[in-house]
Amino acid sequence: MDEIMLADSLRAVTHRLARRLNAAAASDRMPTLHRDILAMLDLQDGLTSADLARRFEVTPQATNQAVAVLVGQGLLARRGDTEDRRRQLLSLTEPGRTAIGDVRTTKNAWLAERLVTRATGADRDCLQQAVTILQRLVEEH
Repeated sequence: MDEIMLADSLRAVTHRLARRLNAAAASDRMPTLHRDILAMLDLQDGLTSADLARRFEVTPQATNQAVAVLVGQGLLARRGDTEDRRRQLLSLTEPGRTAIGDVRTTKNAWLAERLVTRATGADRDCLQQAVTILQRLVEEH
């Protein structure tokens, strides 16, 4: 298999895996964009609604609406930017951290169950090696 075919297969299967994980977490009734916003702010605090819109390639209106809902639910907080008063920076609240932690727990449980029921020990060893390789592929250096 050449690199282009491998890249296409890898992209397709990781996309399907991401969709299956999102479906597993969908039982919490939280829209995907809301989960994505919480997850992103858990990784990088202090983004603006415009930053999130660019990262998720959605309209600013969709992001603003999602942020307003999350703020209203007490999962996000807004704070003024000390360098630019016009900007509102977003942060997770403690309930927001709990909510995204619960989503991750649900996704991890789904995937762990699949690993136990559908993968052999050798498969799991191979996947562990693949995780190491994938981490190296996505490093910025």
